Amino acid sequence: MSLYKYTFRRNVGFQAESGCRSPLSRGFQSCILLSAVKQTRLRAPNHSIRGVTVALSGVLIAGFVVFEPALAQSGSLNATVGVDDPGNFCPAAKAADKEERALAAKPKSPALHAALQSPSAFWTFLVDPSTSYLDRMAAALQGGSLVPPEELPRLWEAYALFERLPYGVNPSPCEFMFNAAPGRSPWVWARRKQVPIPGTVSPRGEVRRLLGFDIHLPSQAIDYPLDIATRMKTPWIWQMWRALSALRWAVQHYYGQPDRYGAMVDAAFRWHPTDFYERRVRSFSIELGPHNAAWIEAQIKLVLETEDDPGAGSSAINIFAGDGDSDHMKALVSTAYILILRRTHNPKIALWSAYELARLAAGRNRWPSLWKAVPTATAALAIARWYRLLPKELCPMLDKELMDAWAETGSPFNFEEWVERERTRLEAAAAEELPDIRLLAAEMHQQVEPVSPASHPKIR
Repeated sequence: MSLYKYTFRRNVGFQAESGCRSPLSRGFQSCILLSAVKQTRLRAPNHSIRGVTVALSGVLIAGFVVFEPALAQSGSLNATVGVDDPGNFCPAAKAADKEERALAAKPKSPALHAALQSPSAFWTFLVDPSTSYLDRMAAALQGGSLVPPEELPRLWEAYALFERLPYGVNPSPCEFMFNAAPGRSPWVWARRKQVPIPGTVSPRGEVRRLLGFDIHLPSQAIDYPLDIATRMKTPWIWQMWRALSALRWAVQHYYGQPDRYGAMVDAAFRWHPTDFYERRVRSFSIELGPHNAAWIEAQIKLVLETEDDPGAGSSAINIFAGDGDSDHMKALVSTAYILILRRTHNPKIALWSAYELARLAAGRNRWPSLWKAVPTATAALAIARWYRLLPKELCPMLDKELMDAWAETGSPFNFEEWVERERTRLEAAAAEELPDIRLLAAEMHQQVEPVSPASHPKIR
């Protein structure tokens, strides 16, 4: 089984106002939500580089164009940018990254070889400030199997800690090319020596106890090292951030296999994150795994156990099935969303679940042979229970899928009116679907609780 790795994550912000009620025509084929702002978490192909949050709005639909009036008005700054252009340094940065990966994969040094013999020796070697940069990166890349399940929380806590520490090293110049993020614009690059890039320096230059060592937080930042010799002299915090990032991916690959995924999930749910960064790394670890019933079961548990966390439901739920998946997998995914809709008290989570159920039902409507296993009557009734309580900002997105799933071509469509008109037929069809849904739920160690179709959920 391959490990599913996402190159980006989408978060759509909206307010939890209620009332998803907008009659539409089936002929309506597009929906542009200029009121919603999408935030995309970009992850560079080199996973040791910190992800960058990018805001995408309707202004950027035409292309990734950053217009900086102040930059355009400054002749001297324009001259500086011409010489100190990130595009001039990006090829060297990429070449150094490639060379680093090649060197880290070469035969081990005696110290590294000794460190890879046991989990305790491995961790001690990884975090020791005296370990050379290349040995540290080699250990991280090769040590995915040396983090036992009971020590996974230590890795996740360290990763979450270093994610918010100042590194003392500026981001790669490649991050400042064709990037719409305000923090990665040409203006920020050109002024980095006068105005430090956020996240690179500490305003007080304090001493912190990190992983058992007293470390001075950097008060100045150097440019991204363009050769291995310079990287060997970089601040320990930057080295550790890159090593922890590489190790997290190595661990994820190791535990993402079907026979090991359960051990990682158990460790994740025994751990109790204390802040946003820790919650995010735990969610990420659970979300990436084998595409099977155990993986879906973990997602259901994650969604429902974290539904009261700050920001819960602000992004799409990562339970998915595509045309290439088996009928059984599609039915499992649909059943998972039905279960979530029946159990959640969070309108935002309900909105995403309803959207995915409608999308799956629309797939069955378009390509019946590919999506024949998707239970559509139960899905329609589950959505109907929540419909009036859903956040209205994204209702047009949901209504589009509802139309594609259940409206007749060219006819005006109101989902609520359609459900009431077809309720007798839908309830009879849902009763026929119930035995299969119960079997699918049992495969994910879930039960299907009886729910009155006409009742409305309680919002917490």
